[in-house]
This record gives sequence, structure tokens and C-alpha cells, in this order.
Amino acid sequence: MKKKFAAKIESGFLEFAVGLLVISLSGVFLSGFASADDTAGDADGSSSATTSTLSTQEQCTWYVTGVPASVTMVIASSETITKYDGTDMDLESESADALTAYTSGNLGEGSASSNTECTFYNEKTGISISKSISGYSFTAATGGSAEAGMGFTLSSSNALDITYTEGVCWTAADADEETSGWTVGNASLYDADNNTDVVLTLPYASTQQVNSTTVSERCTLSGVYTVTVPSGKQPASPGSNYVFTGPTISTDITLPNS
Repeated sequence: MKKKFAAKIESGFLEFAVGLLVISLSGVFLSGFASADDTAGDADGSSSATTSTLSTQEQCTWYVTGVPASVTMVIASSETITKYDGTDMDLESESADALTAYTSGNLGEGSASSNTECTFYNEKTGISISKSISGYSFTAATGGSAEAGMGFTLSSSNALDITYTEGVCWTAADADEETSGWTVGNASLYDADNNTDVVLTLPYASTQQVNSTTVSERCTLSGVYTVTVPSGKQPASPGSNYVFTGPTISTDITLPNS
């Protein structure tokens, strides 16, 4: 499942749900029990039906929130200049990418800290989230007119980087499962051979683990996008404002099973 955005970098709220599981348990009917009213001479006899109604636990479902509706990049806080002057100028996202993945029941979204009790019904379903791009350059325009000379192409030395800081990450997976636990990564995206990076992985979640509001698979990340407008650019309209538009970025989700 993908959600795309372009920089200006646009995307949207992202939710992924494991396919819902609805279980209906019908009554079990047993015959052959004798009634107290039966007589030894009653050849037909009689029978009693035995039934039972059971409630089922909600199916654990993965939810992902915090994929930004848009990302505005501004001059990095580390810069000492406030206007492009022909030297390298670092840009960073104006606000953090607060990416969160968590489990909750299939009948309600809940939240990472207030979820619905659920179970994976032996599926051991994990989650993997990656970032990818389908273009490799930034175009520039001023006054609504494109200016090729101010644009630039991404490279290994000037990639579109997404750096994540781990927040609260927890899993209820069995302690003896060596592959349990979250792995947080960063993305460095710049060409066709380097256009996808995994940023968050949980190989698989708990086996028949009933998650509660205090025990659930969940992880929260804070991400910052960075890129550099390279030196050596000569604006045709010095003193004007330039708008840079970057590649389309996708947030990709897969659900691995052990």
C-alpha cells in the first residue's frame, strides 16, 4: 500500500489494516439424551439440544499514522546565512515527521496508547515501513516560470535524507524469539539504484498475544528531511524568491509473517 507526496513533498494520513477476521460460532447440537419423562416402552424417545454462544477476540490490525499531508523545507537551523548566495545551502523539514505504527482491534482505530484488546490468531504478523522516490531532481521556478539553471539532481553526496529518532517502541513478542523487537533505520534516496530504504521493521508480532491498552506492539519515530541546494547556481532573477519542487516520495508498507 502506498501513499505519495512531492516536495514541497506531499502525502497523506496512512492507515493499513490487516484483513478483518470475523468468526461466527454456531450452536453445537447433540442428540441422544434421555428425558425424565421417557418411559421404557417409548420406542421413539426424545432428545435435548445443547448450544453455546461464544464471543471472539478482535483481530489485531496494524495502523500507521503521522505520514505528513505535506512537508515544507526551510533553511536549516544550522545555516549562518538566510539567503542563497552561491554557496551550499542546507534545507530541512519545517516540522518533524511523527511516524507511528501500532496494533489495535479490527473494529476500532484507537491509538498507540489507548488501543483495543486483540489477538493475531497465530498469524504472527509483523510490519515493515519503507520510503521510496520516483524522481531524482529538484526543479526551481520564480514568478511561476521554471528556471533550469537553479534546479539540481540528487546524488550520493547530496541525497534526500530522512533521519529518524526512535521514540517509544515496544513489543509484546516472546522474549525467547531472537528476531523480535523493532529496528529503526534512515533513508538516503537519490537514484534508481538507491531509491528505497526501510525505516521501521518488526519481523513479527506476538503469537496469540492478547494486546491490551498497556501491552501492544507500537513504535513512534520522529523524522527530519534534509537536502542541500548546491553551490555554483546563478539565478537569472537575483533578489527573487525561488520555489523548489522535489521528487515524489512514497511510504510503503508490507506485513511479513514468520
